[in-house]
Amino acid sequence: MMTADLCVCDESADRAYEMAHDYIGKYFGSFADHYEIFGEHLAESKSYANYSGAKAARDTIGVDALVKAFVDSNIWGTPKQILEKYEERCAVVGDIQASVTFSASGMSFDDVKASMTSYATKVMPELRRWPKLGSRKAA
Repeated sequence: MMTADLCVCDESADRAYEMAHDYIGKYFGSFADHYEIFGEHLAESKSYANYSGAKAARDTIGVDALVKAFVDSNIWGTPKQILEKYEERCAVVGDIQASVTFSASGMSFDDVKASMTSYATKVMPELRRWPKLGSRKAA
């Protein structure tokens, strides 16, 4: 299974948390505005019907909880935390192919480069040592 995430990878857990909640949180706001996911019109659209529950979710738990859930569903943290999150996913869905995007919502080039470099040097080598695709089964 291929996963697609916005990613922040930093040696500092606090910095990764702050950046994820800032940039990935902003991305959710941009996405919500662009697709108007809180509108009534989505229920009638075949292409976007899956988003029609967003308004009910917002009305029930609030926008802040939706943003938090979106941020938490993406991959961010220290390299160790990111690998732990991947392990949790594999335990549920079986093997994954990770696909990540490092740039979101106005993140500076230097922050994007640092995150990408940390992921490439600390996360990817470990992921390459994991069992080959097809060897892990979903829970």
